[in-house]
Amino acid sequence: MARNQEPVSEEEIEALCEEMDEQRGKIREALAEDLSGESEDYDAEEYLNDRAGEPVADGGE
Repeated sequence: MARNQEPVSEEEIEALCEEMDEQRGKIREALAEDLSGESEDYDAEEYLNDRAGEPVADGGE
């Protein structure tokens, strides 16, 4: 665990979020290339949003 670190600024958080978005795009493109289809086919956020209204199994009785 890191100690004596300064708090992360809003600008740093925003920059990291942008980097992660870029990475997601590259990963989706690689998946589409390796597994076929379009990069949008591998967008987990879109997939989960499409299923948001579906019932979820509670695992039992």
